Amino acid sequence: MKLSTKSHYGLNACYYLAAEYGGVGAGIPLKKLSAASGISESYLEQIISLLKKAGIVSANRGAAGGYYLSRRPSEIVVGDIVRALEDNLEIVGCINNTDCAAGVNCKTKEVWERVYTAINSTLDQIKLSDL
Repeated sequence: MKLSTKSHYGLNACYYLAAEYGGVGAGIPLKKLSAASGISESYLEQIISLLKKAGIVSANRGAAGGYYLSRRPSEIVVGDIVRALEDNLEIVGCINNTDCAAGVNCKTKEVWERVYTAINSTLDQIKLSDL
């Protein structure tokens, strides 16, 4: 299993937002966030859009606008960020009983559920403020 660059770059961007956290509403312009995190502005906009949809990042508009964390860094776990960017981290379709040819007779479903649980548990133990 390999996570996409969205997770890698998204976590980097959130780390930068956490490092510069000045409270909810204190925004960082996209250009500055892009330069600091080493992500192109166009790709960063796509990532930020997913993080906004998940309620992790918010934005202020206008000349003094920018992006900021919707909650304190201590209230955001890495799992929130990765799941927002990786379609809920479903490693195989049968975890949520979709796309499973074997259905109820699946002999390996327990393996995938344990892997899924372990990955999510690990990511949920790391707060953004811990990085």
